[in-house]
Amino acid sequence: MRLLRLQRAFRLQVAAAVLISLLLTAYVSFLLISNYNSNKALQKNLIIQFQQECERRMIVIQNFFSDRKEDVLNLALSREVMYSLRTGIWA
Repeated sequence: MRLLRLQRAFRLQVAAAVLISLLLTAYVSFLLISNYNSNKALQKNLIIQFQQECERRMIVIQNFFSDRKEDVLNLALSREVMYSLRTGIWA
């Protein structure tokens, strides 16, 4: 009788250990999958942010070169006017 109780107690302990192991495995799996999904979402957001930053820099550079083009044209025009005034074309 005592042996039967010990066997039953041992089986309950084994079943509890197996159940706890399965629960821990499920929890760790959930954490790993959750971490993976968060990492993927973060990576996607970083790519979008990088693209937006590149577009912003492109606009800044485009505006800079547009302003320099206007400066060169204004400089060329002012030199032509100065040359015309010096040579008397407009006089």
